[in-house]
Amino acid sequence: MRIFAALLVSFFLTACGGGSKQQPPVTPVEIVKKAPSLTLSAQPTAQSGTITTINFTIEDTDSTDFSLDWKFDHDQASLLSASMSQASLQLPHTSTQLSLKVTLTVTDESNLSVTQSHIIDVLPVIDDIDITLPTHSSVATNEYITLSLTAKSNAAITAIDWQLPLALQGDTGSETELNDKQAQSTLTLKAPALQNTTEFDIKVTVSTDYGYKNALAKLTVTADDTPYLSITVPESITVKEGQSAQIDASISSSGDTAQYMWAWQNNTAIELSQQTTAQVRFDAPEVEQDQQYLLNLTVTSDGLTQTKTVTVLITNNAIESDIKLTTNRTLAVKGQPVIVSVETEQASLIQSVKWSVDGLAASDYSYTNNELTITVPALSDASYQDVDVQFTATMTDNQTITRTQSLRVLNGEQLFQHLKVEPTQHAIPIYKNELNQFSLGISGTTSLIDRLSIDMPFVIYEFSTRSAELKNNQAHITLASNLIEQEKQTHAQLTLYAGEYSVMAMIPVYLHPSHYKVYAGVKETYFAGSTLSLFGQLFHDGVRQTNLTEHQFNWQDQGRGSFDAPENIRSQYTSSKYINTDTQITLNHQYDTQSSQSSVTHSWTRLIRESKGDMNCFNTINELKCTFNGQPQTFTIDASTIKQVVVANQFACLLNDAGLTQCVGDTTHPSVTTLIAGNDGARINLVGEEDICVQKQNGQWQCAGENSHFNQSLLPLFSNVYQIIKHQQHTCLVGDGFMHCYNNAGDEVFKDTLDTVGELAIKSSGICYKHTSNPSGSWLCPTF
Repeated sequence: MRIFAALLVSFFLTACGGGSKQQPPVTPVEIVKKAPSLTLSAQPTAQSGTITTINFTIEDTDSTDFSLDWKFDHDQASLLSASMSQASLQLPHTSTQLSLKVTLTVTDESNLSVTQSHIIDVLPVIDDIDITLPTHSSVATNEYITLSLTAKSNAAITAIDWQLPLALQGDTGSETELNDKQAQSTLTLKAPALQNTTEFDIKVTVSTDYGYKNALAKLTVTADDTPYLSITVPESITVKEGQSAQIDASISSSGDTAQYMWAWQNNTAIELSQQTTAQVRFDAPEVEQDQQYLLNLTVTSDGLTQTKTVTVLITNNAIESDIKLTTNRTLAVKGQPVIVSVETEQASLIQSVKWSVDGLAASDYSYTNNELTITVPALSDASYQDVDVQFTATMTDNQTITRTQSLRVLNGEQLFQHLKVEPTQHAIPIYKNELNQFSLGISGTTSLIDRLSIDMPFVIYEFSTRSAELKNNQAHITLASNLIEQEKQTHAQLTLYAGEYSVMAMIPVYLHPSHYKVYAGVKETYFAGSTLSLFGQLFHDGVRQTNLTEHQFNWQDQGRGSFDAPENIRSQYTSSKYINTDTQITLNHQYDTQSSQSSVTHSWTRLIRESKGDMNCFNTINELKCTFNGQPQTFTIDASTIKQVVVANQFACLLNDAGLTQCVGDTTHPSVTTLIAGNDGARINLVGEEDICVQKQNGQWQCAGENSHFNQSLLPLFSNVYQIIKHQQHTCLVGDGFMHCYNNAGDEVFKDTLDTVGELAIKSSGICYKHTSNPSGSWLCPTF
């Protein structure tokens, strides 16, 4: 009260002041403090168990004092040191690739904070990289040395990193050549000037996208005062019998003098002269045939001793013959003739010849003077049999010259072990009225192959062109037919013939009547008598077409229903109320002279009785009835005209023929509480056990349930989605006709754009599907 009175008095005094000017009130300035800004940066990948550096920048106009809080999502990662701009992080040891999340929270003096994260991909040490590198090398000071490395891996090699100690980093250069799964790298460096001989460790890291491997090389730098000795002699010499020979040696040594000693290995009785000097002499003795000897030179200088060996070949002075044997094949099976021929330009020096064959009966071969022909026999038990052909010529100087040729006879019944057609990743497209050419790799002993053939055993019409030819270990194949009328995935038969035997390989092919392709949809089940929406699509070489001008379409069935607009690519189809078998609906397409068609099979039912978890649904003559936990559930929409019903553990949903949708069951489940039913529903999909998605007649989808936002986020990726299905941790969509699957993070983990999807189901092995062009084929079940 006193304060109020004082203020009141002050007010009156001011108001009554004689002629004083009244001052305007002062507006207080509001100060708003902002949180600091933070920028993190680091290398995107790093090696397991190493130390990496994280740089960061803090900006704040209000504070200069900050507190830092580092967090890592892996318990083996730890912070070693940190300043206000940089941190050192110890990465965990891991045997598999790891994504490490590093999070930094910065708090200023006003207790305002900012948080930012960075992902580091930690690459593990892997064993499937083979590194070839000298383990130890030496070089004198101030001299250059080059180290070479080669590497092989099961994955593409992405980098090779040489890591040198500081003393070796003065004058260096490296060159690296990456060639997919193989790589080479060289490092050239100048050895530093050192007072003492020193050994250094050089580390090399070879990296792939999946991990890395280290190799260690030791380099000894020899100081100038270290004794050294090197000897230079020829690796080999050739001397004719009766001639004199001389071998000169040179050395490089730290010593002023050297002691030499030449000596034959194995106590050879050839006299040496000047054997204690750098130059040795000897006379070559007579030999009956070419003879090889080893001559050692041992040098001692400045306390070091080294030995070098020279290979000495003393040749016979007899006629030097150019006789050699050639053959048309060294591997053969029964039915393949083998011809061994003599080649020489010295036929006039040959007096007589003799042929012999070891391993075959005399009835299996015949010969003339310069040619032997083998009729290869069949092998009954053994996998192979080695045969040696020997040719002996007696020359005019009475010396004999012998040449041999080896041959391996294979068991033709085991030919498949020696020849293999490399599999193709996808079916090979074959188009009507086109010359379709493609190549297939053939591995193994391709020299066995006499000829190839290509056939179409599962196609009833003719191919006007069928040819296969072997070139450079590849089968070059040509196929052509003007009778392809329907899309079909089938197999061509490639046969490899060798003698009286053959090996067959089935090659997947995809027959196309046109480069245009229509798609009629995915197999579904509806209640008999209901109306379903058909969303056709047109592709050209796999690309969806939107301009349909001059394209003609026509929907057809088996006479069991009716179409509202059979000439439109989108149509409505109403089935008979009394149908209880599958119906094939076909979409035909015509453009100019090109035509194509696609069919979809739909199933019909008149009886619904399904139980899951706490839900139970069945239909009576008049309507659909459901119970949840034994309590009857009431549909507020017409439940007497059923189009589709799906039942989950906690709810069931009805789509009636008027296009209305409603879910009943657990009233706390979002599929029951959040689905906004319209009057234009075309189909309903159960997505896992927790979600429901409804497609409207315009092709758009509406989802409800626990994961509705996730499901809804996948739908706009495609122009038209035909089905959505979930199993365990993966959700798959038939998007624009093709199979696409995603994990819970929204990453696409599988897609198949080879052919459209004709049927989709959950099997014991997971989510499975069939191609439109192969409805009777096996289920395709991808592994994620």
